[in-house]
Amino acid sequence: MKFLKRSFALASIFLAICSLNLFGAAQLRLSHGVNTVVVVDNSPQDLSPFAGYIFYNGPVGPDWVLNAEVGHQAPDRQFAGA
Repeated sequence: MKFLKRSFALASIFLAICSLNLFGAAQLRLSHGVNTVVVVDNSPQDLSPFAGYIFYNGPVGPDWVLNAEVGHQAPDRQFAGA
């Protein structure tokens, strides 16, 4: 009986941890050699005012003259319109 209670408690804890919703922000990562630029959605480097869209226009290293990158995050599946 003790084993059954302990197994049920561990299974309950495991299911509670697995059911947590974790959210993260979209990121655009550009690298050239040792130079790396990470642009997070809606950060000061993100030139797009829309959520889920990242637009970066800037250098990645000292030898870059022109760089324009756009990234798009997949739609959120919990909304009916997505």
